[in-house]
Amino acid sequence: MTVPAIKGTGFQSAVDDIQRLLDTDRLTREELEARLEPDDVILLESKVGPATWVPMDTYRRVIDVLIAIEGRGDAEGYLVQRGWRAAERLHKAGLYSQFDATMDKWGMRVGKLVVTLGPVMYNFTKWAFESQPEAPGNFTLTVSEAEHFPDCARYTAQGFVEYLARSIIGRTVHVTSERMPEGRILYTGHVA
Repeated sequence: MTVPAIKGTGFQSAVDDIQRLLDTDRLTREELEARLEPDDVILLESKVGPATWVPMDTYRRVIDVLIAIEGRGDAEGYLVQRGWRAAERLHKAGLYSQFDATMDKWGMRVGKLVVTLGPVMYNFTKWAFESQPEAPGNFTLTVSEAEHFPDCARYTAQGFVEYLARSIIGRTVHVTSERMPEGRILYTGHVA
């Protein structure tokens, strides 16, 4: 069986944030080593390339360190903001033209971006997007085979999708997520 993993590009911001905490003395090397497995520390010290696969367990443990130091008691809110900032960085970098879709192309472009980006970032999930034509801007996004998709990834993806939706339709879109039976996660977006 393939080890559930995240691409190095998705892991890099966590590595950068850990380094920032070390550089500003908000985290000591000893504290970091006490919270992580030895293999996690080796990964943090190595040059993780964009195409490298990083085990989800390592990702989860590193994110848990960040939550403990920066989460201010609101892990979900912190993670949603991480996802929002990641989407914002991609948008500002101009990497995905789908960010600039118009409302009439909402479903086609956003759906295509989300369902292709998910499997590119994670080696074990399947993503399906469904717009709701009767309520423009509303949608559902189902992630299947997500038994090993930790909540830190779930909420980060929620923030990413919310930013994407808001940037495209130009209105407030509230995105929620919930774990469903059979290893699925359901994201629901509603225009406010």
